[in-house]
Amino acid sequence: MPPIAILDWVMPEPDGVELCKRIRETPAIKKTYLLMLTGMSNPEDIVVGLKAGANDFIV
Repeated sequence: MPPIAILDWVMPEPDGVELCKRIRETPAIKKTYLLMLTGMSNPEDIVVGLKAGANDFIV
């Protein structure tokens, strides 16, 4: 399994947040380090990404 995954918030279905949630629900890849990239700098968006399971967030 990959040790790290870099996800963009804005992607075709599923978006990065939904994909992050799906990864966290999948036992085989659940421990993958998830890095969320986005142009969204609103603090609420960062909270949404981290609550979805991202380990880190880069704006």
